[in-house]
Amino acid sequence: MLNEQLLCPDVELVAANLFSVNLSEANLLYAGCVTWPLTMMQMLESKLENELPEGARVITLGQTLPGAREEGVGPFRVVHQGEED
Repeated sequence: MLNEQLLCPDVELVAANLFSVNLSEANLLYAGCVTWPLTMMQMLESKLENELPEGARVITLGQTLPGAREEGVGPFRVVHQGEED
């Protein structure tokens, strides 16, 4: 259970379907995409490129984005990517 008294007033946590949420104001995004097929990863990457603001950071768990960029290149930055074993 989340203790709302411990949250910073400038932070908004959103748990939602990534594909149905507007990401234009997000500055940090976490995606637990361990079992996602390649087509879904491609859809996610396209959405991130089109909606995330400059300088946003993306954390993926389980696999990399198909066109993963080097740190600091492109409209967003991939901070950490988990690799499948």
